[in-house]
Amino acid sequence: MWIESFSILDYKNEEANHYKFSEGINLISSENNSLGKSSVLKSLYFNLGFDIKHFPSNWDSRNMVFQLKCVINDEEYVITRKNNIFKIDNDDTPLNVKEYSNWLQDKLNINMQLPNVRTNELYEAYSSAIILPFYIDQDDSWNGALYKNVTDTVKQYSSMPSEIFKYLFNISDIEIQDLNNLIKSYQKEKNDTQTKINSLNLVIEDYQTEVSSVPSIDKNALEQEINSYLKILNDHNEKATKYKMNLINKQELLDQQKQDLSEIEKLLQMNKKRYDSIQSICTYCNSYLTQEQSLTRLNLSNNKFEMGASIILCK
Repeated sequence: MWIESFSILDYKNEEANHYKFSEGINLISSENNSLGKSSVLKSLYFNLGFDIKHFPSNWDSRNMVFQLKCVINDEEYVITRKNNIFKIDNDDTPLNVKEYSNWLQDKLNINMQLPNVRTNELYEAYSSAIILPFYIDQDDSWNGALYKNVTDTVKQYSSMPSEIFKYLFNISDIEIQDLNNLIKSYQKEKNDTQTKINSLNLVIEDYQTEVSSVPSIDKNALEQEINSYLKILNDHNEKATKYKMNLINKQELLDQQKQDLSEIEKLLQMNKKRYDSIQSICTYCNSYLTQEQSLTRLNLSNNKFEMGASIILCK
């Protein structure tokens, strides 16, 4: 693999840079320190799939998009990375880290598998493990632990980084580990099958015991007993139906009584309202009279013309 060009877009600060490289050795230099050489190199590795543990303090990769053009086995590819999402060439289908790692292994014609730190089972290596032998961090690689603090991704594998170099130098015992994993898989399958067999044997034993203890059956007596139970069941069903119909009738009567009660309460309320609305005072006994009581006493109907005529006669 060799890299033709590399671009960095900082969309938060609205800045961008583009770098071109030639096939072979390329030298990145500057007259002073802290001008961004390490940031560019770390970003380049990050774009390839290496999870950088420590970027420079003024370099926030979360706000950046990285894109490089590279050649792998005479084929040209464009790799774009934003955080943990990758895109290859012009394909709009996004890839997560595992999917990209599988793509990278396929293009590099390798099949690196590493033992898991907890189960010791082999799993396909992530891109950080594939790139790790070719990465040196000037901030974290010169303190006696070359690869200890450069990335957290490889902590999921045991015996790092020796297992990676064993694979690279073709001295890995991967075939032995594959066989051991296969033996574990077969052993687990065997244990599961044996457990099922034991469970079935217990069921068969219980069944045989129950069958052997079953007495002879009088079919006629059994039929009479079943018919007797069916008759009892039918009688109960008939009684239940009668009780249900009686309950429905009672419910209808109750609903009617509730409706009558509601109408009586309304009439009582109206009557109370009429009783409370006193219209006049009796001139003889000074008692309060409603409008109807006054009309009754004067032998009048509630008619304006009749009342007027009565007034004229009184005058």
